Amino acid sequence: MKEIIVSQELLNEFEDIRWFENCGKIEAMELLCSIQQVEGWETAEELDDKEEWEAIISNSRDRLAEFILRKLGYSVRDFNAVVVAVRESQQYKTAIATLNDVIEEKNIKMNLQEL
Repeated sequence: MKEIIVSQELLNEFEDIRWFENCGKIEAMELLCSIQQVEGWETAEELDDKEEWEAIISNSRDRLAEFILRKLGYSVRDFNAVVVAVRESQQYKTAIATLNDVIEEKNIKMNLQEL
């Protein structure tokens, strides 16, 4: 298996993620699916349990795998090795700790914590 090297620049970006900062703000971007603006977390959590959302997630995973192969030149198996390398980095661990703090602070339900 080839050695996976993840750039320090990419790893440093993990620590700068501003988790859930834009929740509740209207975003003007073009998406491949329709979106519905909701009033708060309670409504978002109710919609999270719907089958339509599961279909969107599944479709997104498939598109991500295609993107990885086409744009980055990794097979999904190679990409999984990249993910392992990233998860072992201190920057990732710090970012996840920050994410968990935000989740607790905003009282987000457990299912959304499985990111």
